[in-house]
Amino acid sequence: MNIYCSRDPDIERLLNWFLSFLGPDEWRNRKNIFEQYLNSVHNPKQRLKTVQTLDPSLINGDRIGWYLYLANAFISAPDKYEPTQGSRVLPFFKRLGESLDLLQQIKGVENRVHRLLFSERSQPDSIIFELTTALLWARNEWPDVELETEDPPNKHFDIRAARPGDEWFIESKRLSKSSEYSLQEREKWLLMWGKFKDYLVENRLSLLLDIKFHVELNSLPDSFLYDQLADKLRLLAFPGTVVSNETWIVNVSFIDLKSAQSRLKGELVQYPSEHFNEIIVGQRKTS
Repeated sequence: MNIYCSRDPDIERLLNWFLSFLGPDEWRNRKNIFEQYLNSVHNPKQRLKTVQTLDPSLINGDRIGWYLYLANAFISAPDKYEPTQGSRVLPFFKRLGESLDLLQQIKGVENRVHRLLFSERSQPDSIIFELTTALLWARNEWPDVELETEDPPNKHFDIRAARPGDEWFIESKRLSKSSEYSLQEREKWLLMWGKFKDYLVENRLSLLLDIKFHVELNSLPDSFLYDQLADKLRLLAFPGTVVSNETWIVNVSFIDLKSAQSRLKGELVQYPSEHFNEIIVGQRKTS
């Protein structure tokens, strides 16, 4: 299998600049929290030891740390990168990184990055949007662009852009990227998937599962997938619908590993990617 790191120089440049504000010890500590949390979610035995002491709010409380973790994984640890999470984060890193020299010339940018990484680490999207907006003005050849310093409780604009004979004051607003419900739902799914995933690996079951729930995930026990599917899949001889009731629908098909291995031997394939998914399961995601 040809798996290689996506060493995007623009993303790597921005990541290194952000990390320079943290220092190696701070970044190591924050990174370790994510590593422990992911291990506790995906490893049932480890989860028994850590789930009582590792508060998920530590993850949500350092959302920018999670973005940095995704960028770091994309560059140097692709097996830990989550494309569904990174796909909405890395384009911003790419845009900021490719114009980093110009971004660093914007007045007040270091103060804004410091807030991003520390005091407002739990809600980074608005500041990332402000950085991107300020960079847009600078890229459009406004020579004097400034990110204003907060002065609570007084209300101030976010960005000032000026050139001879013209001056603008910009208020930047961006909606939150995820609701609390969606975050809780994802967390619940990872808990449900952990034990069942280990069962598939231990029994060498190469299957594609198409699952649609009719109820909220939080209404189901963490062991639901394992309890409901393990015995059924062990005896599965043909692809098709294995469960269809008021709770959920599960369709299962077989993965042709020999065909996938043959293609991977002869092709350079980025992991993770839609191309890689297509080779393994025979199709790209439709939703």
